[in-house]
Amino acid sequence: HKRTQISSKAHSSPSEHQNLIESIEKNKVMIAALKLAPLILTPSNSSKIIKLICSKILSKESAVGAFAIRAIQASIHVNNDNTTRIISQLYTYLNENISSINPDSIYCIVSAMKYILEATTFERIFLSKSNFRHVFFIIMLGLVSSCHLTRSAALDAAKTIQNPYASSFFSKLEKIASERGKELLFSVVCPGTEDLDDIETIKFSNFSRSKS
Repeated sequence: HKRTQISSKAHSSPSEHQNLIESIEKNKVMIAALKLAPLILTPSNSSKIIKLICSKILSKESAVGAFAIRAIQASIHVNNDNTTRIISQLYTYLNENISSINPDSIYCIVSAMKYILEATTFERIFLSKSNFRHVFFIIMLGLVSSCHLTRSAALDAAKTIQNPYASSFFSKLEKIASERGKELLFSVVCPGTEDLDDIETIKFSNFSRSKS
């Protein structure tokens, strides 16, 4: 996944760093527009501008995608009311393109959701039931991804949710998936093993981040 956030570039290779610099240079106008967008949002134009910002998350240009996510975060900080529109827009795009969307786009959307949730946590924004349904849809799609980076971003997003019911749900999911994973593993490696209680369980959150 080349379209990662700027913050994740701290340990990137020299070539990736150079590509990011070139992407910033090539897209100065769009990046400037994304920086400005959160400051010009009004009730009358917010839907149109938020739709534009969200669409840029999926840009093939890494710098544009990164600044789009920062613009989304800034939009939430500027006006908390933008949160519902942003979450709804991401969900709508994903839901309408679920049969054709590619793994890179899923990664970008899940990563964006993680940063959105960080902003809502910082601002102490209460999410409605509709918001949570959309958030859960995106996170669950990320958790079953074949890409470890997407699964990792989904796990990070899940841990960011400030809701006791959501925390309880993901804790139970972790326990059930971990135990079932152990059962499936030993059914293949050591068939016939019946007592697994004394065998340490590998947590779902650990093996789901694995590349294998």
